[in-house]
Amino acid sequence: MEIFALGITGLARSGKNTAAKFLVKKFGFVHFDFYRDVIVSLLRKKGKKATKLNASKLGNELRKKYGKGIMGKLLAEKILKKVKRKKKAKIVITGIRSKAEIKEFERVLKTKLVLIEIYAPKKERFKRCKGLSWKDFVAREKLDKGKGLDEVLKMADYRVRNVSRREMHQKLKEIISKLLN
Repeated sequence: MEIFALGITGLARSGKNTAAKFLVKKFGFVHFDFYRDVIVSLLRKKGKKATKLNASKLGNELRKKYGKGIMGKLLAEKILKKVKRKKKAKIVITGIRSKAEIKEFERVLKTKLVLIEIYAPKKERFKRCKGLSWKDFVAREKLDKGKGLDEVLKMADYRVRNVSRREMHQKLKEIISKLLN
């Protein structure tokens, strides 16, 4: 089986899921998300609500018990189950938080992850956070960076600015067309 794996990374509210949805619609990618596809299902199995706080606690417990790459391993195993019957698969992943997750993901799937950072100005991202104070927004960003997101952002093979969807979609189309040909 041949897997083309694309990771979308970025700070909170930069447009990662918007980018992933575009790739699904335009290029036929299958979208996987660390939070939705790993954390939420594990929380449900434990009978807990899928809140950001519960997700953060569970993620920290798992990383402490099994190592920093555990989320990459769990998501990769889930992906293999979903695409095992296909000769070729194009997948896009969101929610990557650390270098260790990427390494484990690549090890299990036996493929290189092409990483795209979606970025937008801080004030623009804050506008997209409904119901969150500036203080909480900054605290969340600091927490994400503390988990290793800073390292992941530096690893990006491509950077795409997201101030308008049209501009972001055009840049993504250029990158993906180049990568798939």
